[in-house]
Amino acid sequence: MSLRKLFFSRLPGFFFPSADRALTIEVRKGILRPAMRKLAFFSILFVLLVFANAGIGAQETPTIGEVLSVADQSIAWRPDWPSDLPPDAFALKGVKQAASITLMIETPETSEASADTSAEKSSEKSSAVAYLVRWSPSGAILRRPYFSSAAAYALTFERDATDRPSGYEIEIIASDKASSVTKAGETKKSAADKKTEKMPESAKTSAESKGAEDSATESVSLTYGQDGALSGAERKTEGKREKSVFTAIADVLQELSYDEGGKAIGRIAYSFISSGLTEVRSYEEDGKETERVRFDYDSGGRITRVRTAELSIESLYNAAGYPLFARSSSERRFQWDERGLLVRESITASDGKTAETAYSYSFDSFGEWTERRSFTYVERFGIRVPEKGGRVLRKITYR
Repeated sequence: MSLRKLFFSRLPGFFFPSADRALTIEVRKGILRPAMRKLAFFSILFVLLVFANAGIGAQETPTIGEVLSVADQSIAWRPDWPSDLPPDAFALKGVKQAASITLMIETPETSEASADTSAEKSSEKSSAVAYLVRWSPSGAILRRPYFSSAAAYALTFERDATDRPSGYEIEIIASDKASSVTKAGETKKSAADKKTEKMPESAKTSAESKGAEDSATESVSLTYGQDGALSGAERKTEGKREKSVFTAIADVLQELSYDEGGKAIGRIAYSFISSGLTEVRSYEEDGKETERVRFDYDSGGRITRVRTAELSIESLYNAAGYPLFARSSSERRFQWDERGLLVRESITASDGKTAETAYSYSFDSFGEWTERRSFTYVERFGIRVPEKGGRVLRKITYR
């Protein structure tokens, strides 16, 4: 069933009836009295605890409409994808269909660690990033990554007998504190999908070893009306439960959320066209719009622009559907060969400095690439100098 039909087949019925003071401690002659030492210690400890926990649990996960908009689509590149993730990471060019694709992105340090004979040293150097996509025997997506401008997520779907999503789970696998999500090429550190297939010790990620406490799981169950349109949802997060009611008018789907006591706590409006989701608008209790995300598409149904209040990224594709550039404050350009392989890429920062990267590949017996190696030239001391790049490993299991 198409996303449009899923949401808008007919109007569904309702599923659910300061601190402004500052403490100054003056140190005289480099000595604090014992009482003042204790006060200073606990004051500093309090501040550290506040800042350490400020972001925990506050990261907003993708909305239900955003998740369902990608539940039945091919995992196609978008301009807001991480810059270290190949545009064709989850695409196959042959006739064979994949049951799963595990992608592991290695930095130069990780590549060196993989070659190290000492497992202990290898583990210390490792900082690989891994993503997993899995399909059902019928081709429905069971697991996939999802990226926003603030975080990266892993989505795991449950499906009914007709392959329609009956529920899903969301894991936050990298937030903006240590995220691979970029603004058109501004690379940040990445954490990995914790539920990927077993990797070598040298390929374990920072999320597995250090950042597990930053991950959060949200589970959502979905309900549909007799007409097949989405009518309700129940969300469970950290012991809390929320329910949502969906109503559709024309090409707008409205979601009203309620807490366990039945109090309305949120409203989101989604706009769709045949290509997919075009707008997500969130509202406060007084009706004021608090957030808006917009998506533009080309005639082939590919996303050409993503806009939020803080970010705007646009892109252009060639006749074969491969991206040619992604542009925001910096610009990222792609060069493809006649086989549809990315052979060269350049990133020009806002200050005008450009880094160019060339790629080479290894392939499996079906002609799909399984390893991509990179070599980068960057501007230093007024000239371009070579730097060792990383590599991307792709493990494909076929149906």
